[in-house]
Amino acid sequence: MILHDITLLNIGAYRGYNDFDLNTTTEKPVILIGGQNGAGKTTFLNAIKLGIFGAYSLGYKTENAEYFNYVHSTLNHTALKTKDHNFGIKIHFSLTEAFKTTEYLLHRKWTFNKDQKLKETVYLTGNGKLFSDSEIDLFFGKLKENMPPQILDLCLFDGEEISRIIIENNLSTHIEKVSKVAFNLELFETLEADLNKYSKQVIDQSSLKKEEKALIDIQEQLLVKRENLNESSNRLTHLQNEHLIVSDEINAAKKTFTNFGGIVKTEHEDMLKQINQLDHTRARRKEEIKNFVATLLPFYLAKDLLVETRNQLSSENDSLLYNKLNSALSDEALSKLTKELNLTDSDFLKKQILKTIEPTSLSNDLHNASFSETSLVENVFLEITKENKLTANAELLEANRQDKAVIRTLKDKIKVHDQNTEFNTIINDIESLTTKLQSITSEIEILQAQISTITNELQTLVDKENNVKNALRNINKFENSFAHSQAIIEMSTKFREIQMSKKMQTVQVKSLAMLNQIFRKEDYISSIIINPTTFEVRIKNNRDEDIELKTISAGEKEILLISIIWAIFEVSNKKVPFIFDTLLGRLDKHHKESLLKTFIPNSGTQAIVLSTDSEIDESHYDLLVPHLSHSYKLMFDTQTSETTVHEGYFEF
Repeated sequence: MILHDITLLNIGAYRGYNDFDLNTTTEKPVILIGGQNGAGKTTFLNAIKLGIFGAYSLGYKTENAEYFNYVHSTLNHTALKTKDHNFGIKIHFSLTEAFKTTEYLLHRKWTFNKDQKLKETVYLTGNGKLFSDSEIDLFFGKLKENMPPQILDLCLFDGEEISRIIIENNLSTHIEKVSKVAFNLELFETLEADLNKYSKQVIDQSSLKKEEKALIDIQEQLLVKRENLNESSNRLTHLQNEHLIVSDEINAAKKTFTNFGGIVKTEHEDMLKQINQLDHTRARRKEEIKNFVATLLPFYLAKDLLVETRNQLSSENDSLLYNKLNSALSDEALSKLTKELNLTDSDFLKKQILKTIEPTSLSNDLHNASFSETSLVENVFLEITKENKLTANAELLEANRQDKAVIRTLKDKIKVHDQNTEFNTIINDIESLTTKLQSITSEIEILQAQISTITNELQTLVDKENNVKNALRNINKFENSFAHSQAIIEMSTKFREIQMSKKMQTVQVKSLAMLNQIFRKEDYISSIIINPTTFEVRIKNNRDEDIELKTISAGEKEILLISIIWAIFEVSNKKVPFIFDTLLGRLDKHHKESLLKTFIPNSGTQAIVLSTDSEIDESHYDLLVPHLSHSYKLMFDTQTSETTVHEGYFEF
């Protein structure tokens, strides 16, 4: 699925019609959407999913009260108050099936009936042909199979979500989820679950052979054991992560105790906050002064020359008009005109016409300026004469000098405050954290023992299950539906395992290639190994030695994860838009530059980047410019609580 353009009509903070052109080219596959926090970036993402999938995007099979409550909450409040009950999301996208691309235009519209109840209407065209209601139902049924809503969630590189996955050590779980959806293997798991359910429903328990009853009992035990193992493993992961956090807190407290002897509290934090605010204000003023110096100051310094140039251009324009009209009044034209006016002297008529526009003196063409160039000179003249910005910028310089003095005073106060110590508080914190760490360690040891026991019991049950299945094959030869369903389940399971193993081999190669393009440490990682069953990730160095994941930084783990996710979609051959939302927060300068120069422009046919001006600043923006097809800036008006969409990114 490739998105071409989206129109939001009275959705969220977007009042009226708001259009986003998302068309890209091979050379410029990136769309950049900038906005401060709360400007409407999340609303834009949610609108894509809601517009395409409707109720199914929330997990509902059909429209219901909960779905319409959700839709109502997304509608623009001002439009609701003013009874402008015209709301909708229009999405133009394309899908490629069997090497054939179809252009779709989907319009999901909401109105209120006479009882003030929300009503949804869907219009769909494919290559210009309007679909009937039955054709729309068939289209969405097929779309849900080939492009489920989870796909859009999984191709969204949300910086906060990726950080959470890394912190909670859920790397394997997330890779498993992405792989199953991208490779459509969830369909086989659903088939297996349905067959198990069917087997239990159709089997007459009284006529079951002893082995069949034993198999059902074993499978029920396996289900319980696997749930217990999953719960214990999740709890163990959580505790291990908490163990690391508490250990880091203890080390940090000890380091603070040793080096500084305490931490300054509220007053220290307030002064630091004030310093940061003053620094931000001074930087803003500096930028304003810099802009003034680079644009208008030269014209203030050369004002006399500007006035002289303006007068010269005006004189040249008068002369140009006079000469053009003189040339245009040919003898033939004048003869015709004198006849129509019943005049006899054409020369006299020409002189009288030219006299009305004759300049005081004919000017030499020094500049030969175009209309637009003359307008630019006039605009600059008006800009420097309507108000004196020299004084305003001098005041900005003085304000910066005063704020610098305030900052110096605050820093002196902080220096004095930092000499105060809080040894007792730190000692108590260390003791409390140490007790907590001991408790966590004890629980981890207990859980590890439980997991070992459950794993052994699980293996024993699996062996029993295999023995009973073999006995059933010999006894029954698949003569009843139970045996057939078990065979299909087993075949489906093996197929999933084989497919996943094959896919993961390719994913390992592609993710390694991408990783080494981004990584700061050149050739540091020589191979990536992903277990196709547990989805545990192992990495090795160029000496073929395992690298412990806990030894690499959180930022490097993020790069590892997004490289693997990208490789999974690459192997799946699903053409989807990759969406990057505040992805750069935890990365250092080198890795940010690598992502912007190497990963994002090469991630696929279409990459949509959502960012604030602090995340993608001027230097980062310059890296993306060669790859940009379109850029937008979302501006939120706090007085009207509305967002407007502007072409271009933030001005630096």
